[in-house]
Amino acid sequence: MQTASLECSGDVLDLTAGPLQVELSASDAELRDAALQSLELFGVHWAPPYRRVRIRLDRRAVDKRAGGSFLTCARMNVDASEALVFASTMSGICTIGFSLRHLDTWQISAPWTAFTEPVVGDIEDLLGLALTFGWRREGWVPVHAAAVEKDGRCLILCAPSGGGKSTMTTALMRNGWRTLGDDKLLLRCDGGTPVLHALLATFNLHPQTTRWFSEIGDLEDLQRYSAWTDKRRVSVDRIAPGASAVRARPTHLVRLSRNPGGSGVAVSPLRKDELLATLLRQIVVPRRPEVARQIVATAAATAAVMTGLDIAVGDDAYEDSAWLRKIEGAL
Repeated sequence: MQTASLECSGDVLDLTAGPLQVELSASDAELRDAALQSLELFGVHWAPPYRRVRIRLDRRAVDKRAGGSFLTCARMNVDASEALVFASTMSGICTIGFSLRHLDTWQISAPWTAFTEPVVGDIEDLLGLALTFGWRREGWVPVHAAAVEKDGRCLILCAPSGGGKSTMTTALMRNGWRTLGDDKLLLRCDGGTPVLHALLATFNLHPQTTRWFSEIGDLEDLQRYSAWTDKRRVSVDRIAPGASAVRARPTHLVRLSRNPGGSGVAVSPLRKDELLATLLRQIVVPRRPEVARQIVATAAATAAVMTGLDIAVGDDAYEDSAWLRKIEGAL
């Protein structure tokens, strides 16, 4: 897995984020560094051509607030038309985005305020919004899931945040599986065939993960993955050298859950009619019908060609190799 390019021309930084070429500029170093903390995670190399995305951050208070007609998240509301997007956050940071055929332009305005973790987190969310619009315009659907592949099988691991995706992915990698990532993936149908593509070259592991994988080493001193989590950024090669994958055709969907107080892993089939709903829970679907239709159609085509598994993980699951035999046997 190669590292994405990062170049500087004057006060403009050039980065890639999947199929996007991002031109980043900022009015001061604090804003620039906050943006880089998020954008530098997209370390998987994609071949050109790229869609161009210009992002400018500046210090300016904006009184207007978005109503959320397109999307409402925990701390962000988004309004959008065909070519114009406006979003605002709880900390008063706003963005406006314009789209042309091959170019998106975004202005992110932050008031002069202390850079607390919620403020940094809001900047991360607005940057993610800009990238998501670009990915979708290139036909890709962002998926908040993990994925691993081995011997022609590719598993999409689905669970809510903190549901064990990163830990299960780490465990599989250390037993011969390769990974496309543990958090963000891109999905689309190429000629009717669903394809997953990797985005990130790092994992977000909680320091407690070393309870099962002590050979990874102490994670406490590593940089935090984002402002919203205590998880740390860990390179894929530190977990399992050479275990990176870039592209795969999904074959299995895993609904992953924790079983507190339980032992080992419990594996059972997932009904065919549960696959689409499980996958859609890992995807942000906005309210605008034409955008939602494209996303749901891609998810439905993917669910139609996959087999489903339900895996409940007990507290001591990874302490005995039986968990691996049970999962691979079910596949």
